[in-house]
Amino acid sequence: MVEYLELGSAPEFEKNTEEQSEMRAECNQYIELLKVRFPDLDRLSYRIVWENHDSGSYATVGAYYDDEDDIAVEQVGFIEGRLPGYWDDEHIYLFQ
Repeated sequence: MVEYLELGSAPEFEKNTEEQSEMRAECNQYIELLKVRFPDLDRLSYRIVWENHDSGSYATVGAYYDDEDDIAVEQVGFIEGRLPGYWDDEHIYLFQ
């Protein structure tokens, strides 16, 4: 079954935009950073997820994977503790 792990909309220590009109661009920028940071993760994909909240909708990035695929589960676990803290964090992590 396809599942996803929420990764946030920006690096952990950066301020997220609160303007809904800018959220998609911020998430797309974060997705590009994640693709550079984890170049060999071929069993998951990044997509923008819109969530509803009491104060309105917000966007976040989800790492989608098949929870019946052992390698995909390992890959999503691999990124959990290695997410970038800042936009200029250019460290690259290889899964294999």
